[in-house]
Amino acid sequence: MGKYFKKKLKKKKSKKPFIIAGIAAGVIIFIILIVIIISAIKKGMVPKYEVKTDIAIELNGKKPALEDLFVTYKHMNEKMVKVDWSELDISTIGIYNIPVTVTINDEKDERVIIATVADTTAPELKVNSVTIVEGSTYNLSDFIVSCTDNSTICTPSFNDASYENITEVGTHTIQIKAVDGSDNSTIKDAKLVISAKEEPKPVDPTPVNPTPVDPTPVTPTCAFGSTEKATNFTYPITYSILPVNNNCPMDATKHDLNTYHNSTIEEGLAAIYNPDLQKLWQETNRYILKDASLEPVAVRNKEGTGFIGYSIHIRLYVDETNQVSKEELKKDNKYLKEDYYLNSNGVRLYIKNAYNLK
Repeated sequence: MGKYFKKKLKKKKSKKPFIIAGIAAGVIIFIILIVIIISAIKKGMVPKYEVKTDIAIELNGKKPALEDLFVTYKHMNEKMVKVDWSELDISTIGIYNIPVTVTINDEKDERVIIATVADTTAPELKVNSVTIVEGSTYNLSDFIVSCTDNSTICTPSFNDASYENITEVGTHTIQIKAVDGSDNSTIKDAKLVISAKEEPKPVDPTPVNPTPVDPTPVTPTCAFGSTEKATNFTYPITYSILPVNNNCPMDATKHDLNTYHNSTIEEGLAAIYNPDLQKLWQETNRYILKDASLEPVAVRNKEGTGFIGYSIHIRLYVDETNQVSKEELKKDNKYLKEDYYLNSNGVRLYIKNAYNLK
């Protein structure tokens, strides 16, 4: 038993130094690998470039991108490259110098690229078909819908002189050609359709007897009597309503003749009496207290069943002493100084003319 316990109580050797040594070795190996990888990456990311000696640019096209100036452009950025575009004019055909400076690690590499601006794009031409009748003519412009080019010069023409004067009935293929300022061209096909001309129908030689015309003038039938003025009306008609009512009188029983509302009639009356009232006011402007009355008098026809126009009656009242109120003027005929009718020409026909007006 004593030997047994001696064996059990015997101390084992510690493994910790070996574990620590293994971890340290692993870390060292990992660091070495990282250094190797970073070095390899840096070696692979060294900027590489090769500048082109010349480039071609289409007239009125886009300015080249930075990468378009290089044959090789790897691990580069815009900060490394400086381009002087000041001489380049994309809108004008020609040869231009484009200075390019590449700077890497403070080392500059200066080059000059020869840029050639040229027009190599053909015009865009759109055409349509044309249809004419036999015997008619056509023009080049009849076929052209549009003709455009990046040089702004686009000249269309028939591709062959034989297309200029085709007269045969049928459908023909016409070639239209467009040329720009650099001699680039486009050819399009269009259709020319010539239809047969219709022959005129034979004329019947039998003479046609026209319906004889009655020489008797047609007198309109008016529902409300004649257009003659009433015999008891002695004053002139200032404005006739006959032209407004198809040369017939209006119904005198269905309207208040003194206030009949019709815009044409009212405008016709106003065109005659408004100028006269303005003239009357100017002729008597030396009088302060005055007033005028205007009365459209309806004129009936001789049967009295219809009315045919209006006669304008104007009266001017004046208080030369300026002592009577305006309301009292028209109540006493002693203040009535001018009393007249207007004819259709606006001429006054006086009943009373105290101031000897014209």
